[in-house]
Order: sequence, then structure tokens, then C-alpha cells
Amino acid sequence: MCPSVGILAEASSLTAFAPGKAETADNQLYRIDATRATTDCSVEERTRLVTSSLEITFQAARPNGGAAAQFTVPYFVSVTAPGGRILTKKLFSAPLNFAAGQTSVSFQQSIDSTVIKVDNDKHAYDYQILTGFQLTKAQLDFNRKFNRFAQ
Repeated sequence: MCPSVGILAEASSLTAFAPGKAETADNQLYRIDATRATTDCSVEERTRLVTSSLEITFQAARPNGGAAAQFTVPYFVSVTAPGGRILTKKLFSAPLNFAAGQTSVSFQQSIDSTVIKVDNDKHAYDYQILTGFQLTKAQLDFNRKFNRFAQ
């Protein structure tokens, strides 16, 4: 059985604004959400190594169609041990491309192998693979105030 996989709620979306402008709807460049994460794995019983592949689905929107635009969106993949301690965290970049006139886009990113060394008294399903956007403090504060999981 594979490690569980999830999207960290507070890091599940990233809203980008025009540089140097106020964080208002008029100045929004785009919003992107990590909407789904799935995994598949292989377990080597002798060495207790689990190799997991991960596929993340993203959905992005921008307020105006406008010209074609390209952005680079930073995200992370981390592995947590039983109890929540972070074992590894790797940073990745997703290319976000809007064609001319396009206001929304969906795409997937695949991570080929995440390797977990399972402790002797644990199982692969005791570990968790988490993903989300690598946010600045300002972006995290914005999410805490406005995203769909805000309190």
C-alpha cells in the first residue's frame, strides 16, 4: 500500500498580482489551484524502500483573456513521517501558459520518483506525500484570509 497523498490546504492556491500594485481584483494576473494529487508506488520489501510517482492537477484562471502570457509557478513536494515530521521537501516549477484570449487552463505535472525509507516498525501507508505552492509570507497571509479554506 502506498503512502497517502494530499494537498496542503493553506498552500493549495496562489494568486498573483501585478508587481507593485495593490492586491485587488483589478490587479490580479492569475489564480492557480492545485486540485488533485494522485500517487502510485512500488515497495521493495527487502530494503524497505518505497518509490512513489506523483501526478498533480492544476487549474488556473485569469480575469481577462488578453495576450498570450507565460508564468512560472513554484510548488513543493514533501514527505512526512508518522506524526507529521517533515523528512524531505523538494521545490519544483510548473509552467503556466495562457494562449491569447484564454481565461482558464488545466494541466498536470508528474514527479517521477519520490523515495521513502520506511522505518522497521512502520508501513508505507504511515507516511504522507504533501504538495502545495511555495508561497511568500504575503501570499500565505492572503490565502489565510481569502482562499476557500479560510476560517
